[in-house]
Amino acid sequence: MVFLDSGFFVAYTNQRDQYHKHALHIAAAIFNGQIIKPYTCDYVLNESINVVRRRINEKEKDTSKAFNLACSVGKLILNDKYWIMSVIRKEHIDSCLRMYSEHEEINTSFTDLVVCQMAKDLGQKKVVTGDHKHFKLITPLFNLDEPIYLMKNDDFDTLKEKVIRKKAKPHELIYGEGAPLPST
Repeated sequence: MVFLDSGFFVAYTNQRDQYHKHALHIAAAIFNGQIIKPYTCDYVLNESINVVRRRINEKEKDTSKAFNLACSVGKLILNDKYWIMSVIRKEHIDSCLRMYSEHEEINTSFTDLVVCQMAKDLGQKKVVTGDHKHFKLITPLFNLDEPIYLMKNDDFDTLKEKVIRKKAKPHELIYGEGAPLPST
């Protein structure tokens, strides 16, 4: 049971993203039922749209391309049948504001806290994220399992070769090299 952070959606929809191949593999695992219907939330939709548009605008002169892709990402998150998009309630925001104010030492976005709070409240054990820095610090605060960190494309290709040569297990292509097979 997983919760999808914006890093997953950004990587899944952008062929040039450094985590694209792993995100595609995780998406395939969702589509074929290896990963049971995950959750995401409206804050992730917001962050994904903004990140996609900003990153494409930084690299392209055609701002309409960035706008169109950002709109597509929003529609994908909102309307796709393979995940559930949950809406943040006031009590989630209150809880995250308290935690945010109590942990000045953790320099993370408020959205990252909301993602973890939602994952916890929805009974999700893991967050799929490209954010290797912040989620390592905040998931313990919510008693969540180690996140599924998206692998860079070259690392994913290397692990895929190990699986082909039977030096790694197929589930490691989803959960990461050396990860145990998750219990259902």
